[in-house]
Amino acid sequence: MHGDRLVSVVGLGGVGKTRLALEVARRLHASVRWAVRWVACGEREPGGPGAAFADLVGRPGRAEGLAEQIGDRPTLLVLDGADGGVNASTLDDLFHRCAGLRVLITSRCRRD
Repeated sequence: MHGDRLVSVVGLGGVGKTRLALEVARRLHASVRWAVRWVACGEREPGGPGAAFADLVGRPGRAEGLAEQIGDRPTLLVLDGADGGVNASTLDDLFHRCAGLRVLITSRCRRD
């Protein structure tokens, strides 16, 4: 994760994508003290864990607040269960505004 800014883990349900993402996040946080932001993309109800970052998974919104929170600090953003895809424009904006951002996406579907 230190060199690549975007990594996607794709596979059938139940093969361990979330467990792998959890382990990557745990190791980065424990060894080099990276901040970790976890978004459970399947939880889309208002006020739920995924609501604050809903624009990253295709719903209207802006990522300005998230970019301000992350800044240039080394941060891993995990988008777990992003089966509906990710808003590429918003993600691109985050990469430009947050030099230390790395994103790990888990999904059942490969996106081109």
